[in-house]
Amino acid sequence: MNGSKYTIAVLAILLIAVTAFLFMSMRQPERIETNITPPFSVGEKLLYDIKYENSSGSYFLYQLNLSVIDEEVVMGRECFVLRGEYIVSGNSNNSLVFYSYVTTDNLTLMKTVITSTSGNATLLFDHMNGKCTIMAYTEEGVKTQELDITPDVQDSLSVLYYLRGLPLTTEYWCTFHQITGSGLELIKVEVSEDLKEVDVEAGGFTCYELTLSVGRGSMYIYISNTPAKLPVQVKIPVENGNHSWDLKSYTLS
Repeated sequence: MNGSKYTIAVLAILLIAVTAFLFMSMRQPERIETNITPPFSVGEKLLYDIKYENSSGSYFLYQLNLSVIDEEVVMGRECFVLRGEYIVSGNSNNSLVFYSYVTTDNLTLMKTVITSTSGNATLLFDHMNGKCTIMAYTEEGVKTQELDITPDVQDSLSVLYYLRGLPLTTEYWCTFHQITGSGLELIKVEVSEDLKEVDVEAGGFTCYELTLSVGRGSMYIYISNTPAKLPVQVKIPVENGNHSWDLKSYTLS
């Protein structure tokens, strides 16, 4: 695979969590949140079953393991190391692993590392100069690409933790940017006016219902109104159905 095609493929991987609803994008008002407080620390573990649901039933796709594995200094800033692993049919040898490095004070994304059987990539976020350097590792060597970024940029793993750090209340809203295969997408977050009761294998939770929207596409994330602000469930509309992430088990820090 040549370097440019591989880089595009790597960025496509970044969209796993949100690709299904990124379409017909249009500009919308921005409200960037600055009051970010991480409700987690090293040692937290979350396990999800991810299924495809339609009118005929529910079909298991894979599991997602999320964990906060360490703290590390990146570009002079102390960061949480977030790890996400997608496991197909319980086979850890057929997996995709993400590492997102976000600052411990306000969850600024500093680095993303992707490892898979098809190749690896590293993204470095230079907020001083507003640039992201993408290094894709191929059989031919290292291919590099540079993108413009904004201070609020997140990837598809770090966004799950970023949302938990927001000062969530009913009818709250804000915007942030997410890195995609076409650059940055402005995403609007809106919290429903009512709390929702959500039952999953990990238990029953009272949750904030967050709608994430780009243009006419939307997805829904249910975050517990507990101090840990657990992502309990995710609903992503896809053709003729939706993908559902259900919290199977968790270990708090």
